[in-house]
This record gives sequence, structure tokens and C-alpha cells, in this order.
Amino acid sequence: MISLDKVRGVRCMEIISYFESSNPSVWLKQLANLEWPPSRHLSQMIGEGEFYHRLGQTSQLFLLVEDQYLIGHCTLSEQDNISDLSRQPWIGYVYVHPDYRGQKLFMHLLAYAESWARQKSYNQVYISSSHQGLYEQYDYQVIDQCLDNKGRPTQVFCKSLD
Repeated sequence: MISLDKVRGVRCMEIISYFESSNPSVWLKQLANLEWPPSRHLSQMIGEGEFYHRLGQTSQLFLLVEDQYLIGHCTLSEQDNISDLSRQPWIGYVYVHPDYRGQKLFMHLLAYAESWARQKSYNQVYISSSHQGLYEQYDYQVIDQCLDNKGRPTQVFCKSLD
């Protein structure tokens, strides 16, 4: 868990692990109610017991919360939406609620996942995304372009953790 109260002043924000939280049912319900379809997909995977099967046994779901409200999330997983098991871990499902954007919370989610990966002795992390100009500002570099598991074009970004 990391506290972000310095980011937002007096409010108490923190990043927690969904699977280590004391009230996962509260978070699962909020995840299911977010407007972003991938958030609902995450909720469905968890609800059906498919999270680890689809993303890998050591995968994590990190939640950015303020009091009892879900503000954002990201995963750190063995697998992502491309069939390339030679690269891991993957940061995915990165989301910050629209009311909280522009406050560098996206950066804090990425940094938290990167720190977790570093603690697990990974030297780099990967992201699959079609966004251009977003991840580059956080020192990610495009290393490949390919098709995802649904046949859509995507870029593979990499960041060294050294």
C-alpha cells in the first residue's frame, strides 16, 4: 500500500492490492460500475474466477482508492492482450476516473506497478496500447508493432527498470 495524501493535500488516497484488501466485494462492485468497458471486463474475470487463468498466477490488480471510493486501477500481469509469453510483466488496464484526471494519478499507478515489478526482480515492464504520446512521457519506448489477440493493431512499449 502507498499513501498519496501528499498528492491531493488533506484527502487520503492510497494504492492497494485488490487481492489483499479487506473488502474485495466492495471494490468488485465499484469496478463493475465504472463506465470504462475494460474495468467491467476485469470485474467479470474476477467474478468468474478467471483473473489468474487469463493473466497469470502471479498477476496483481492495484486499486487507487480514496476512502471507500475506487478512483483508478491497473494490473501487473504475466500475460496481456498479445500472445507473447517471452515478455513480462505487463502493465495493463490502466484507468483513472475522469473526475480525477490531470492530477498525475496515472503516473502514480504506473510508478506503483513498476516498483512492484522491480521488487520481484524484473528489469523491465511492458505495455500494449494503441495510444500514441501517452506512455512515451513516462519513459516508455515503442519496441514493436503487432496485432493483439483480437486482430487489432497495437504497439508494445517497454521501460527499463534499471
